[in-house]
Amino acid sequence: MFFRISFRQIAWVAFIFALLLLVIMAVVAYRTTNLLVTSENWVSHTQEVQARLEDIRADIIGAEFSRRGYTITNDESLLKEYRIALQDLAPEMDRLRHLMADNSGRQQQLENLQSLINRSLTLQQGSVQARRSGRANLQDDIEITRQTAELSDETAALIESIEHSENQLLVQRQHDAERAYRHTIQVLAGTFGVVLFLLLLEFYALNVEFGRHETTQNIAQQSRELLNAFFSSSSLGFGILDRDLRFTRVNQVLAFMSGVEGAGLIGKSLDETLGRGLHAEEVAQTVIAGGKPILDCEISRTKGRADSEPHFWSLNYFPIRDRKGNVAQVGVIAIDVTARRTAESAIRRLTARLLNLQDQERRRIAREIHDSLGQYLAGLKISLDLMANPNFARKDDLLPECSDLVQRCITETRTISHLLHPPLLDEAGFASAASWFVSGFSQRSGIPVTLDLPSGLPRMPNEVEIALFRVLQESLTNVHRHSGSKSAEISLKIEDGHVTLLIQDHGHGISAQRLRKMQEDGTQAGVGLAGMRERVRELGGQFDLQSNDSGTAISIIIPIVENSGRAMAV
Repeated sequence: MFFRISFRQIAWVAFIFALLLLVIMAVVAYRTTNLLVTSENWVSHTQEVQARLEDIRADIIGAEFSRRGYTITNDESLLKEYRIALQDLAPEMDRLRHLMADNSGRQQQLENLQSLINRSLTLQQGSVQARRSGRANLQDDIEITRQTAELSDETAALIESIEHSENQLLVQRQHDAERAYRHTIQVLAGTFGVVLFLLLLEFYALNVEFGRHETTQNIAQQSRELLNAFFSSSSLGFGILDRDLRFTRVNQVLAFMSGVEGAGLIGKSLDETLGRGLHAEEVAQTVIAGGKPILDCEISRTKGRADSEPHFWSLNYFPIRDRKGNVAQVGVIAIDVTARRTAESAIRRLTARLLNLQDQERRRIAREIHDSLGQYLAGLKISLDLMANPNFARKDDLLPECSDLVQRCITETRTISHLLHPPLLDEAGFASAASWFVSGFSQRSGIPVTLDLPSGLPRMPNEVEIALFRVLQESLTNVHRHSGSKSAEISLKIEDGHVTLLIQDHGHGISAQRLRKMQEDGTQAGVGLAGMRERVRELGGQFDLQSNDSGTAISIIIPIVENSGRAMAV
C-alpha cells in the first residue's frame, strides 16, 4: 500500500525530528561536557598531586641541606629552611592524602612515605638537638648523615614511583579527555549537520508549500474571476442557494427572467421566486440530501401579470460542496425554453397543416384528373365500344373523334406533369422554366407578370434552380390566392457569386402583427412560406419577407459557388 504524503506533513515530520535531535544534542552535549570537565578535573588533580609530591621532595631535601649546614657551621640562620620544611611537610601530606583519598593503593604508599619522612625528620631533629647541647661529635654526624641519605633515597624512590603512577594516570586521563573532546566535537558536528539538513528540508518544504499556496490562491482568484465573468456574461440564468434554499447570489439573466431586479432576489426563497406549487424546493432538498445533480426539470410560469403569456423554464440543480465534502449550497441553472416550446408547437401545427394540404393537393389532382383526363378517357371508351359493335354503321366518323380524344389526353397529361415538375427545368434551366410558368400563370389567372432575367443566364446547380423555381411558383400562387394584386414583378440577378430573386406584388399585404410573429418565431406563417424559408436556409441562403399596405416583397439570396461545390462533391 502506498501512502501519499504532502509537503506539509513532511515539513511537520522534519520539524519534530529536528526538535528531537536538538534535545538529544543538548543531552549528549551536556553529558559529554560533563565528561570533558571531569576529565579536565582529573588531569588537574593529577597535576596537583605531582606538584605536592615535588613540594614534599623539595622540603625534605631543603631540610636535610639546612641541617647539614647548621651542624657544620653552627649558624642558626641556616635552620630557616629546616623550620619551614617542618611546618610545610605535615599540611602537604594531609593535602596529598586528601587528593588520593579515592585510591586505596596510593594510601599505603603515602603511609610508607609518611613513615620515611618521620624517620628522616626524627634523625635530623636529634642531630640539631645534639649540636645545640654540645654533645655532637663527628662520628655521630656522619652516621646521621648516612642514615638520612638512605632515607632520602628511599623517599625519593617512593616519590618517583608515585609520580610514575600518577604520570601514567595523567597520560590516561589526558587521552580520555582528548577522546571525550573529539567525541563531543563529532557528536555536535553530526547533530548540527543533521539539524541543518532538516532545517533546509523544512525550508524547502515550506517554500514548496508557500508556492502551492500561492498557486492555489491564484487558481482560486482565477476561478472567482471566471465565475464572475460566467455569471455576468452568460445567457443562462444562474443562482446559488444556501441550505435554507434562499438565494445568496444571482446573475442579471435570472433576475430578468424572474421579472425583478438582481438585488431583489437575494435572500428570497426558491418558492418566493418561482411560485409555489412547482415543487422546486422539494427538488433542491433532494439534491442536498442525495448530493447528486438533477437535470431538465421543466416548469411553466408567468412573468409579471397573471394573464400574460406563460414562459417555460428548464431548471438544472447541482450540489456545491465545502472542504469536508458536505453539500453546503445548491446551484441553479435556469434556461428559458419558451422559444423552443413555441417552435415545437409551431412545428406540430405546421406538420398537421402540411399533411392537410397534402391531402387537399391530392384531392385537387384527383379532381383534375377525374374532371379532365377522366372525361376524355370515358368518351374514348364509349367511342371504342361503338366501333367494336359490328352493327354500328358510322365507324369511319368515330375514328377522327377517338384520335382527338387521345390527343387531348396526351395534352392534359403533359400539362399536369409540367405543373408538378416542368421538364424544361432539367432540360433548359431556370430561365426557360420560369418564362414558361409565368406565361401560363398570366394566361390562367389574368394577372400580368413582368419577368426580368439577365440575358444569357448561365445554368446553375440543380438544387439552386429547383429552389428558385419553387419559390417563384409558390409566390405567384400566393399572389393569385391571397394578395388581391392586379400585377406582379419578378427580377433575377447574379453578382459576387450569389443569385438574388425578388418577387413583388401590389396587393393588400400582410398585417403588421402577423408579420412580426412570422419574423420572430415562424408562427402565423403558412406551409408555403415555411417551405420557401427552409429551402433557402438549407442552401445557405437568406430569406427576407417585407409587407405593408402597398404590397408584399419576397427576396432570396443563395450562394452559387458553395452550392456548386456541394453539387460537385455529390
